[in-house]
Amino acid sequence: MIYSGKHLNSSSLLMHMCTVKMLNGNIFAALFLCDGKSSELVGWFTNPGFPSPSSEGLSCIFTLNKASNDIKQLRLDFVTFELLGPTGGTCKQDQFVVSGQNTNNVIPILCGINTGQHAYVEVGDSDGPIYFSVQTYSSENRLFSIKISQLTWADELAAPTGCLQYYTESQGFLESFNYRDRSEIGIARIPSYLNNLNYAMCIRRAQETCSVTYSNSDYMQIVNYDLGNHKQLYNLK
Repeated sequence: MIYSGKHLNSSSLLMHMCTVKMLNGNIFAALFLCDGKSSELVGWFTNPGFPSPSSEGLSCIFTLNKASNDIKQLRLDFVTFELLGPTGGTCKQDQFVVSGQNTNNVIPILCGINTGQHAYVEVGDSDGPIYFSVQTYSSENRLFSIKISQLTWADELAAPTGCLQYYTESQGFLESFNYRDRSEIGIARIPSYLNNLNYAMCIRRAQETCSVTYSNSDYMQIVNYDLGNHKQLYNLK
């Protein structure tokens, strides 16, 4: 279930929230830039100069206002997402942070490579605004383009309450954040698991199906802490 999208060139855009138009005049997408504000239903939050990487330290905050009181969720599609990875499982050098959502809806702080991932943010009980922040502290390359969609419960993409991720196809891949090591900007990354994760990955039941089969695509290890004081390791090959 790896989502992808076309890169949007924002290198010549100076406004904080810009609209890209096709040659026929139809609106294609809104670009959400650093220090910008918007209430657009759909737009892309990008690093300065995208699709070129940013190499300077960033303190980039975008503010999103709900388009209406009917908006219950935001879906974030990480079309491109490359920040420096975690240190010992904690995002110390680079951080992507979401705030302003429902009080009980915890969105993990993200870093590393998360291209193709997605996340849902619950905002039905929040008056907003919702803030999206990318903070970096060194001069290494970073690249990100995050599609942000505002959803009502009636939208086909809306996820069940409590799902950070929601997969709707009959088959696909489940990956933890910062799983990948392939970089679009040519800098080596080390995939590793992030600390303090506690979230649900939900799968929509396909018609006329009664079960789900899981199989690992690579070597993996599961640590089970549900056996009293006995920690048990499961190695899958």
